[in-house]
Amino acid sequence: MNDKQLLPLAQVAQRLLGQFPDLHGLARQAAGHVLRQQLGYWLDPDTLYWHEFQSAASSSRSYTGWRHRGPPRRSLSLTELVIQRFSPQQQTAADALSVYGGFYRVDASHAHYDERNEVRLDPQRVLKAFWQMDFAGRYSEALSRFREQRGEDYCVLARARFLAAVGQSVLSELERRELLAATLRVTLLPSSLKALREDYPANARGGWRSLSSSDPGVRPLFLYSLKTGRQCVYLPDAQNVLVVLDDRATLQAWIEAHVASNDTQRQAVVGDLFIHVREMFMDQLTHEAHERLTTNAQLRKAEWLAGLQAASMLIAPMAPLGWPVILTSLGLGTASLVLHLDRAINGKVAWRTAAWWAVLVDVLFILLDGAMLRASELFADARLPPRVAGLAQTPAAAVDWERYMAPAADELLAMSDQALARQEALLGTVPWADLDSVSASGTYLDAFGEPYPVYRDEHGFGSAAIAEYTSSPERYNNLWQGLPLEGSRAESIRRSHDLAHALGQLGVNNQVRLYRAASGLRGSGIPTTGEGALAVGDVLVTSDFTSFTENPYALWEVFNDPQTQASGKGAFGDNALVYVLEPGEDVQATPIGPFSRRPDEAESLMMPGRYLQVEKLTPVKGDNHRFMEVCLKALARAPEGARVREMRTGALFDRQVMAERLGVEDDGLMRTFFALPT
Repeated sequence: MNDKQLLPLAQVAQRLLGQFPDLHGLARQAAGHVLRQQLGYWLDPDTLYWHEFQSAASSSRSYTGWRHRGPPRRSLSLTELVIQRFSPQQQTAADALSVYGGFYRVDASHAHYDERNEVRLDPQRVLKAFWQMDFAGRYSEALSRFREQRGEDYCVLARARFLAAVGQSVLSELERRELLAATLRVTLLPSSLKALREDYPANARGGWRSLSSSDPGVRPLFLYSLKTGRQCVYLPDAQNVLVVLDDRATLQAWIEAHVASNDTQRQAVVGDLFIHVREMFMDQLTHEAHERLTTNAQLRKAEWLAGLQAASMLIAPMAPLGWPVILTSLGLGTASLVLHLDRAINGKVAWRTAAWWAVLVDVLFILLDGAMLRASELFADARLPPRVAGLAQTPAAAVDWERYMAPAADELLAMSDQALARQEALLGTVPWADLDSVSASGTYLDAFGEPYPVYRDEHGFGSAAIAEYTSSPERYNNLWQGLPLEGSRAESIRRSHDLAHALGQLGVNNQVRLYRAASGLRGSGIPTTGEGALAVGDVLVTSDFTSFTENPYALWEVFNDPQTQASGKGAFGDNALVYVLEPGEDVQATPIGPFSRRPDEAESLMMPGRYLQVEKLTPVKGDNHRFMEVCLKALARAPEGARVREMRTGALFDRQVMAERLGVEDDGLMRTFFALPT
């Protein structure tokens, strides 16, 4: 496939971001592989911690044989540990790692660290795995590969960004033509992807000059003098990438006000301006990686070990903001983040992802509106996600069930399309598969030679586990429900871990109202009258992988599925329920619609072990429907002493019963989803 011709601009941007080797993202991926190799299943490395303590006490119940009292003297997540490695002192005294340290699923704020919150990882085996993996080397390879394969895409977006800025500038038509002729090889407007891929002649001098400094704090900028006397400043990493000034005196005053260094020099730019910008950016990434990563070679150097032998290495927690670096280098990151800043910086992972992606989307909308880029092939067949401003859904009024409880195929599909676009906007960091990294069986491989649990390519989003779940949920949930299994118990356990691994790459979202249909005919209804009836205040726990939809039109289809119609019974039995889960901080639902074999369902999936409280019960009755509306609120954990019921059956939840249902020979699922409280 000649993707240079077929991919629209939006997908060029998505691929660039999807293949960008974000340091934190790649380290999380690497840490996940270590966990799967040593535990047999995946856990989120960002929520698993390495703690070091001043003292230790022996324990016959813990995995390492030791327990500790907090707070730890040093603490970091497994993802951070992949980047910074164990200290040189620990490398030479590896046998003491499990005495004064350990891996735990709680952070540094707890008082006790023992068998109740430990993760069964051997620190010495983890240390050896780090040596074998050589993450620093792998990351450097990924950077080099990105530079080679996606360097042209970077220039395409930089040129598009520049064109949009020229189109919005105060320059006259003649000045615009002069500036474009000095900057682009193809100046015919409106532009096209083919034109944006054309490099300025390699040895030509268009008149641009770079203003550089030995001071690392000085941002890159480029200067151009128009024939009219006006001065242009190109700031590739600024929101306002093109500044137009009246004359040289105004330019000098601007430089003195904005460049915090007197040590500057101007040098003519030879060749393509955007290639020059790209190389500066990639060199910066390589330098920062060298500064932050601890390599095998460094650990082997005797003088490096000796110099740090006497003291522990200070490890500061790493802010996981590496992914937006490529956005800011294109001028998509500062003022354009104002509307999204709170979510991007302070929000949870999924919120940050949506906010960073929204910055790029905002720019693509600008490009769509720009006459200089209004060529249809730039955006052909590319569905842009909605802007983040429209993502959050405020709590709505009562649901209009008369509207939704009737056959409405057109309305269902229209709302599903909106929901899918919203969900796709949350998936900005799903890796774009490298077509050159494919296994013998045809699966895409990541930077470590392992299959991607989730990915995207020019055809859309993909995940083997999620796709299989959406078509055959019983292959996953029969184990959790105590029903006959397809294949061995070990295979069913592996499926659940694989699905959890895939969901764990996507994060959760809590911004929209979610719905779920349940009924006795489907084996999921709970009585709302009589003994054992569902009541306000009850706490429910998801005891399997539990599906919700954000499209209320889909509920009619669920109640009237072919199985129900074939039974000859009414679709709405005595125990028919519609759960309505309102948006909230603690909602733990993963949007999976773009990966589904039934995308019209606009599905979100909750993993086992999520707690929901009944807030309100409302009987609903119409001409062709009858059910109980159950309004739910998500909880971070079950209230102490609360009676907890299984969401599917209404039975009281019992950890021992669940453990026996899953199989006592392997407690990995219980440790993952129903860990003991601490």
